[in-house]
Amino acid sequence: MTGFFYDRLHYLERASGMQNTKRIWTHNGEVQPYGIIARVLSYVIAVITTVLCDKKLRKIKNAFIVSLAVADFWVSSVTMPASIIGISAVHMKPSKGVLFGRQWFEHHYVVCAFTSTVCAPACMASVCSIAWIAVHRYFYIGQYGDCVIYFSRKRVLFYIFATWSFSFLIHLPNHLGWGQTRYSFMLRFCSIDTDLLSYAIFYSALVILALIVSFVFYVRIYHLLRSTNLAKRIIIGPENLLRKGKR
Repeated sequence: MTGFFYDRLHYLERASGMQNTKRIWTHNGEVQPYGIIARVLSYVIAVITTVLCDKKLRKIKNAFIVSLAVADFWVSSVTMPASIIGISAVHMKPSKGVLFGRQWFEHHYVVCAFTSTVCAPACMASVCSIAWIAVHRYFYIGQYGDCVIYFSRKRVLFYIFATWSFSFLIHLPNHLGWGQTRYSFMLRFCSIDTDLLSYAIFYSALVILALIVSFVFYVRIYHLLRSTNLAKRIIIGPENLLRKGKR
């Protein structure tokens, strides 16, 4: 099996001129694609398990981190293997691997549809979770009184539910006629219809918007920490400061 992947990656190296391909994907001459997936999955599972098992970390403020880890779990467990299949094109000749990846997915439509249905929503949920983490960090550091109100247990769970629901809803048009589930030559596996410009712009705009929200709130956190000593003390113990303020 490792020789199979080595032949295809060697072809990619010669075709693209990337001389460092074997250094990245091989170890002592053996290809390690499944090893990479296993490492990523182990890190993600470790994050989820640690938060759930450690009482000190089992707090509602870490729920967005768990949501991010779950999204990364689906991306790494579904998207990465699909990408390997798309590049390698199982059951195809080594010299035709990249060219015939699309045909393999076309003959395995259920795998293609499942990969697309998981990949696109999980990626969107991931960037949205990152944005929620930034927003929560800002309120936790700079406006802890409001943080207690706006990020209560019920509201945080609702935010996470709404985030995942929204992530799947924006992928729904691909199954209803606006765009379609298909093999992407750019991504090398089944995902959103990257050839349809209108939907690609729509999806990309939402991803960029989430990233902008993250950037804006982290900049606000930076300025807050630079301008006040109170924020630094809040990071250490906001609950204690809140109690002192009530006295």
